[in-house]
Amino acid sequence: MDIIKHTFEADIPTVFVPAASFPDGIKPAFNELCGKLKMQGRTLYGVTERVNGEWVYRACASDTGNEPGMPHYNIPAGKYLAYVLPDWEKHLPMIGQYFEWLLDHKDAKKDTIALEYYKTMDEVWLMVQHK
Repeated sequence: MDIIKHTFEADIPTVFVPAASFPDGIKPAFNELCGKLKMQGRTLYGVTERVNGEWVYRACASDTGNEPGMPHYNIPAGKYLAYVLPDWEKHLPMIGQYFEWLLDHKDAKKDTIALEYYKTMDEVWLMVQHK
């Protein structure tokens, strides 16, 4: 499996819906997010991180500035390690294992976020921050 490096030059402003639970609440969070927003022209992201010892998941969409009342989250700029996963829906049960593999990489930042970057409807980049 090949790991690529990718850099986000600036923070990515997003709006989000938090998952009620992890991992079972992920799909309902995306369904709610997509139901609240006009999705055309937006990029989708998923962000998992540890907060106070608990896993927190945010279903995110790029922020257009027209979402009053929705919570905001900035995906940090910087260097990331990424694994490109085509046909991601066919590999859904394996995504956690792919993230574990990335997190074990020698160049992965400690206490990184786990980022899903939905490049297309069929392709997701699984990413962790680079040291």
